[in-house]
Parts: sequence; structure tokens; C-alpha cells
Amino acid sequence: MEKIIEFLDKYFEEERKLHSYRKIPDLETYNKQVHILREFIHEEMYGNLGDVEQKFKAPDIFYPKKKSDPLIDGRNLFKISLYEHATFGELYIAYVSPSQAKKELLTLTDALFIICVEDKWCIAKKMIFSSYDSDDGKSRWIDGGGIEALNFDNEIKLIEINQLKEPNEKDPGLEIYQSNI
Repeated sequence: MEKIIEFLDKYFEEERKLHSYRKIPDLETYNKQVHILREFIHEEMYGNLGDVEQKFKAPDIFYPKKKSDPLIDGRNLFKISLYEHATFGELYIAYVSPSQAKKELLTLTDALFIICVEDKWCIAKKMIFSSYDSDDGKSRWIDGGGIEALNFDNEIKLIEINQLKEPNEKDPGLEIYQSNI
């Protein structure tokens, strides 16, 4: 689990940088950061994690007046589960907060599926825990892009769960945190 936590810490740091570069009118710096972030992402996930190259600068009103805006806090990592996947072998699922969250926002919204491809760890799928398209108002997992064969329904056997930080007690994601997934 430690190797995946280190991988995610590095990814979250690069993701934070990308969000901060959105606030400056320098497309070259921003697009370089997109490519750095993509080193952590499977190619089938490109564009699904905010890693979209920009071709045009936004209007000046979009950019903050002061250049020294602080970095966002970044994601909270709540739980990591290790599975054995019939096709991909080791599969880690990291349960995390939104990418632009404040550290005090303890809301579980995303599951990042992490696999090893050619001896390199990468995020290969994202699922979103949301009530967005729910008729009954209950949250459920919605596909956020990535490798189609990765999901909660098929070909996985739970090996280990590592709970790291508990979501807010009013968060619907608390049930996911407490469950055996």
C-alpha cells in the first residue's frame, strides 16, 4: 500500500500545480504541466482528470489580479483497497475527495482505479459517487471514464483495505468508507 500512497501523493501534488497554472495566462507552462500529469494517467483516461491542453488563453478577466494565489489544498485520501483483478492483476482503488477540495472538506466523491502497465503505476479509471442522475436522491457510482473493463462489478477479489481518514459524518461517502469494498 505504501507504494500506492507515494504514487498518489506525487500525483496529487502535480494535480495541485495544474490547478494553480490555470490561474496564470501562460499556456506553455500550463500545457507542460498537463503532460507531467499525464505521466500518472493511463492513455484511456486522458482528458477525464482535468488534464486537457489549452490552445487559447482565456480573457484577462478570468485570471486573478494577484499572481501569488496559493495552491489549492488538493485531494483527501480516505481509503485504499487492494484487489486481484482477473485481467490486470493488482488493482488498487483509492477513495478520495474532489480535486479542488479544501483539506477540511472531508467528502468522498471519487474512486481512482490504479493498475500497473509496463512496470508503471497509472490511474486507469475514475468512478464518481454522486446523486446527480438519481431519481431517489441517493448517491451511486457513475462512470467517470477510463478502461471499460475496470469497475466494481466484475473480475475483482478483495485482498486488503487500508482506511486512512474518515469522511465527514454527514457525507454519503461515509458508508463507502465503512464498507468492505
